[in-house]
Amino acid sequence: MNNVELDRNGKYLPDINFENEFNDLQVIPQGVIHVGSFSGLEIEYYKRVGFQIILIIDANPNVCNRIKKDYQNDKNIIIVNAVISEYNSSILFRLASGDEQQSSVLKMKKYSDFYPSIKEIKDIKVKSRTLDHLLMELNLSARNFNFLNLNTQGIELSALLGSVDLLKHIEVINTEFYLEELYENCSKLK
Repeated sequence: MNNVELDRNGKYLPDINFENEFNDLQVIPQGVIHVGSFSGLEIEYYKRVGFQIILIIDANPNVCNRIKKDYQNDKNIIIVNAVISEYNSSILFRLASGDEQQSSVLKMKKYSDFYPSIKEIKDIKVKSRTLDHLLMELNLSARNFNFLNLNTQGIELSALLGSVDLLKHIEVINTEFYLEELYENCSKLK
């Protein structure tokens, strides 16, 4: 069995590792914006790597409340409940069955072909913000962030379009992409 890392509460840490890429690119961790966290388990990794400020954004209020409870006393960790897109408004967010990890702004399309047990179960209204606008609302400088991690279930391109000022300071982007239209009108790699 591989070495399994646990966080301070004994939860498994996610299988992410960007240290080699940071070293190869000579990137010194400053601040990370993680959009679409689902569990917040990445936070312990980000802290260990040396990020000074960690901004976690998730559209699911249940996820945000859970993460806020775990990190309420850490002033360097900011948790925000919002959809990140190219618009500042409110938007419907579709909660999915199971662990809700596949929840999205977009309707599922081919997703059920691959994962038939996952269904949309409930729509909730959530605020939508561009990353540039959200940083302004939070009184945070884009200069303090150099890593962007996007996991927005099909609206990654929309999130990037709303990040024009932030992207001037980002040195590394990690994002999901789709080869199939798992969600209606999702951003696809062609």
